[in-house]
Amino acid sequence: MIVLYIFLFLIMACTWRTRYHIYTKGLCSLGLILTAYFSHQTKLFLLILPALLGYMIGDILLCKKELFKYGLNAFLIGDIAFLFFYYHFESFTYIELIVPVCAMILLEILTYFKIVDLSTYKTELTSYIFALVWLTTKAILTAINLNTLNFIMIAIGLILYLLSDILLVLYKKNNVQYLGIISIFLYYFGIFLTAYSFSFI
Repeated sequence: MIVLYIFLFLIMACTWRTRYHIYTKGLCSLGLILTAYFSHQTKLFLLILPALLGYMIGDILLCKKELFKYGLNAFLIGDIAFLFFYYHFESFTYIELIVPVCAMILLEILTYFKIVDLSTYKTELTSYIFALVWLTTKAILTAINLNTLNFIMIAIGLILYLLSDILLVLYKKNNVQYLGIISIFLYYFGIFLTAYSFSFI
């Protein structure tokens, strides 16, 4: 599966600025679902499937500027579905909300000083960021509490996913090409780690 996924990722990267990109991007996301499926952990696969489907749909929708809002909503649904995956193993605690709430306060400060522009799609972007930071926080706490290889891998994967979005914001603001490339790599490698982690159970 690693070789297959690398192959799909390279095809997607090579067709980035072509009309075929929407199809190769969808195939790359499908590769993530297949990676989780072939771990032969059927119960866990079914638990994580809604999240991976949300990411796949979001990935495809983001290829079209006019569908950007719907792509964000798909990723938001994916993040929420991932949170429900975690609640099968660790119950909710108020501690996990501290970081996302702080992130929202920081985001408001950055927006106020015009360091970050949320004038377009503010509701969708704010909801998505809150959910992603919450999910990443939950992943880290669960990895610490359960201390198993698969949950540690998922936590690392989600941290990379979060970092990819931070780099994407910097890329959009400064238009530095290599930041965009690193952002794409971190996202796909991060989600691959989450899907591949089931092979270590």
